[in-house]
Amino acid sequence: MKSIYILITLTLLLFSFVNSIFCIQLVDSSSNSNSNSNSNSNSNNRIRINNNNYNNIYNRYNINNRYNTNTDPVLGVDVNTTIPKESIQCLNQQNNIDYMVVNCWNEHGFGNPSCPPNIKLAMTNNITLVDLSIKICYHCGEAFFQANALVVFLQTRLPLLNPNFIAWIDMSQPGQWAQNDQQANNNYFTQFVNIINVKGGFPVGIFTTMSAWQEIMGPQYTAGSSYPLYYSQDDGDTSFQDFVPFNGWTTPTMKQYKTQQNICQVNVNFDFQLPSSTIPKLK
Repeated sequence: MKSIYILITLTLLLFSFVNSIFCIQLVDSSSNSNSNSNSNSNSNNRIRINNNNYNNIYNRYNINNRYNTNTDPVLGVDVNTTIPKESIQCLNQQNNIDYMVVNCWNEHGFGNPSCPPNIKLAMTNNITLVDLSIKICYHCGEAFFQANALVVFLQTRLPLLNPNFIAWIDMSQPGQWAQNDQQANNNYFTQFVNIINVKGGFPVGIFTTMSAWQEIMGPQYTAGSSYPLYYSQDDGDTSFQDFVPFNGWTTPTMKQYKTQQNICQVNVNFDFQLPSSTIPKLK
């Protein structure tokens, strides 16, 4: 599997060089060697954040002047498959859906082909606030190769992407990670997010639950709280009253509050944010 990622990465790198208009910025091989040399150090101290990526995401909610207070929930959906134009228009016009989280990297370690058309249709049909969902495939190969392949996929396939987006790293499936080796998971996660955030230039957030995060990363791991939190609680409630702080997170940014819903002839999960939702002030 590692050799497949090397081949894919080299192929995409060649393509990105020929098409330099996209201004690809990839992490060089020294990042990999540096990460390997530090693999035994405390990963809580090794997450690096590019503050410039977050400069524009504190005022994301001026959407058609629909929200005049800090208490009205901003409604959204997250999707994994291709959404027809008529369904997107129905979601926005008839159901007040103003943002969408689109899966762009699947659990098999490859780009989701439905990602580019979903983003294009959303942003050309009045859903201009679009975030990305990224599922890490721990067992597919080294973080260096997978993260670089992801960076190339995003930077070459998504030219219409709104700069205010967040790439939400899906950490909700413990079975997709190393079992009984939380330190290995810490190291993999740290290298992966450093590449896509610092070198790729993509703002990062974390999608998870308390139980999933602690099983994958450990009950004492707090470095992830440097990023915004998007959590899942299938209770149908558009509020954060159910939230319990964990692993350094004291305030969430977004909530998945209803799952597996069929509406406008598509299957979606419902999400919400508040205009006043706190995005951590990064250090």
